Amino acid sequence: MKKIKIGISGSHSTGKSTFIKRLEESLEKRSISFKSVSSIAVNCPLPILHDHTVESTLWIASRNIADEIETENKYEVVIVDRPILDCWAYFYTVCKDRYSDDCPKLKTLKSMISNWLPTYDLIYQTVIDTNIPIEDSKGRDLDDDYRNRIGNEMVLTSKLFNVTPRSLSSNNTDEEIEVTLKKIYEKIM
Repeated sequence: MKKIKIGISGSHSTGKSTFIKRLEESLEKRSISFKSVSSIAVNCPLPILHDHTVESTLWIASRNIADEIETENKYEVVIVDRPILDCWAYFYTVCKDRYSDDCPKLKTLKSMISNWLPTYDLIYQTVIDTNIPIEDSKGRDLDDDYRNRIGNEMVLTSKLFNVTPRSLSSNNTDEEIEVTLKKIYEKIM
């Protein structure tokens, strides 16, 4: 079975779930087997968000990788809500001054991300629309400044790891669904 893995990256309340839902509906209409994998950060037994640590980020990243491995062996299309790139951005937004570059766990995290990124065939990165309020659910932080700092760090994280994501906004969802479907057909058909 030919497969494709698509990552949808970005800060919270930026349209990732909306895009994924629309993509899933399009795949269902075409009878293409797919599964979405969501970040399990809310299940992390260690501190997250403003209290992130390198240990909590390693926990989240390793669980996400395990979920992706399990899923990609069963489905043609794997859609990842928060690919491993997001782990670094959320971590680094609050932890950039807490760890030295020679910290073994930090080196492990960076290596894990660098080595896992090539497994994605397509990565999108959402753009923050300040007119869209933060959804008050899913354990999200409701601070607009924090969301914006995460969004800015997402851009820097892509550069750090030499990733060129496609830009996803509320204005180009339909167009990017078509781009994604074309990429899926090229890869699996």
